[in-house]
Amino acid sequence: MNIGNLDAQILYYPLPWEEIVIDETEITCLHHKMLRASEMFNPTEKPGFWKEVQQLYFAFEQNDFSKVKNFYYTYGKIGSLDKENRTENIQEVKHRLNWFRLLTVMVNHIKNQKDGPLWDLFNEGEYLGYDVNGHPISRFFLLGDELSFNIAFTPWMYLDKKGKAQWILPSNNDEIFIAAWQAVSLAIQDAFRRILAIPAPQNRNVPISPITTLHLYCQGALDAAFLQWMFEEVSYMNIKECSAKDCSRPVVPPRTIYCSDKCKHRIKKRRYRERQKGE
Repeated sequence: MNIGNLDAQILYYPLPWEEIVIDETEITCLHHKMLRASEMFNPTEKPGFWKEVQQLYFAFEQNDFSKVKNFYYTYGKIGSLDKENRTENIQEVKHRLNWFRLLTVMVNHIKNQKDGPLWDLFNEGEYLGYDVNGHPISRFFLLGDELSFNIAFTPWMYLDKKGKAQWILPSNNDEIFIAAWQAVSLAIQDAFRRILAIPAPQNRNVPISPITTLHLYCQGALDAAFLQWMFEEVSYMNIKECSAKDCSRPVVPPRTIYCSDKCKHRIKKRRYRERQKGE
């Protein structure tokens, strides 16, 4: 994936599991399959790998462990393992896969301007954290909690007539898309913090390239799927800041200049008043 003068390369060469035991709480690898150099492969070079990982959540949800085993036989671990590098917790894997599934679904809803499913998500979310007056001050969680692998939105703050801070959630369709994108953006930022990125070494025998290549190292299939999805589905989205001087909210396509009709009409009225004064 090339972004201006920055090139990112996903480094993921899975180590398949050969013998697997699944009980009520854990998936354990008894033996890894040793691959020859010619057998090693990078699944992110195959279009649609991220969709395969996304759909794996439903195999866990439906206890389709034959499908789960086949995935491990092909790609090995999904996320980080225990200290012995052999066990994954089923509930933890399900939660992480659901996080990825919901993230991809939310972006799809934003792209296709489907406000109904986004309203459903926000109606089912919950606050964690209140101030001394009982006002919510923490993030509004659509999935998970304050630990990792969550999707959350930070409510907007404004001061009422008494100077007290009030925290509000979206109240119209413009705001639901803005809030959804902000939640997606926070989740993506958190995900990148878990991924090791190291500049690729320069070959001293060739002229220095103007493009810096970052090697992105994946702990498992989920990291690799997230990065492939990010580069294929999100990186090209042209998300800008609202052109209204006193607004920093994102402009979510198909809008191109202002984040909402409210800002658009506000700026239009302001310019009209300025022209009136000039006359």
